Amino acid sequence: MWDLRGERPTFIALEGHQIPVRSASFSADGTHVVTASWDKTARVWDLRGERPTFVVLGGHQGAVHSASFSADGTHVVTASTDKTARVWDLRGERPTFVALEGHQGEVTSASFSADGTRVVTASADGTARVWDLRGERPTFVALEGHQRAVDSASFSADGAHVVTASRDNTARVWDLRGERPTFVALQGQQGAVDSASFSADGTHVVTASLDNTALVWRFFPDVNVAIGVVRAGLSRCLSQAQRHAYGLASAQPTSEDRYFIPPPTPDGRCPG
Repeated sequence: MWDLRGERPTFIALEGHQIPVRSASFSADGTHVVTASWDKTARVWDLRGERPTFVVLGGHQGAVHSASFSADGTHVVTASTDKTARVWDLRGERPTFVALEGHQGEVTSASFSADGTRVVTASADGTARVWDLRGERPTFVALEGHQRAVDSASFSADGAHVVTASRDNTARVWDLRGERPTFVALQGQQGAVDSASFSADGTHVVTASLDNTALVWRFFPDVNVAIGVVRAGLSRCLSQAQRHAYGLASAQPTSEDRYFIPPPTPDGRCPG
């Protein structure tokens, strides 16, 4: 763990895993770190004392690819090559877990929604799953259609969308609000897409690819947002018929309209 506050970075070593550590991330309050290792365990490190202490999350039958906290820091989700993910409850004397089972290939990543009620898993079986943790047993909705392994999946901040990254050279943005998930494909990279994530406001997605590029995609989570952007980008005045077709006010528009575009003058010229 690196401290960046001084003139030069300093570090504290979190040691104990027996073979490589695949991922590490902080809790939201910065008091803990969770590490995931190919030694089939994750560790939750408490940074509040003079020296870090840890709790082992053991039991996976394969390497642990990733581990991350829920927003409130009370749970951790781990993803493993044993084809399962586990949701760990850290509130008791000893961690307990619920297994998320059913993928037909290794689980490559797992992460919580912002409210902690759902987990999205990505798998080498070419699918992702959105798990609802609120019932007695987890239930899931499958996100299917990628042609090769899915290497990452994550929620938008509002939980309405998931973005998946796949070795089929594409990412997909999934809309979870309907009866069944729908998607928009992000195509254009020439190699496997290794990761993808949303911006904080949900209007952009960044994808990283083995073709040596990262791409930033403009994403419109709602058609009204797209309409607003188009309106704001129009550079000429419109006829009354065009204003009607584009959903703009057709009678007596005012500058109080966020997307106000002056109508033509009576003789057909644009004002100003």
